Amino acid sequence: MIVVHELAHLKERNHDKAFYQLCQHMEPSYHQLEFDCRVYLLWKNDQDNPKNTDG
Repeated sequence: MIVVHELAHLKERNHDKAFYQLCQHMEPSYHQLEFDCRVYLLWKNDQDNPKNTDG
């Protein structure tokens, strides 16, 4: 997913509709993979930075 994202930047500079259409052309599951990656990174961040619940 990240490779597809960066390859798309060779043709489309901005994160606009044409950019995401190109990403999806190269990887039909691009949107789902991007979503899964963001969810994982949020989960990982929570694991690395536990909240203090001592009050």
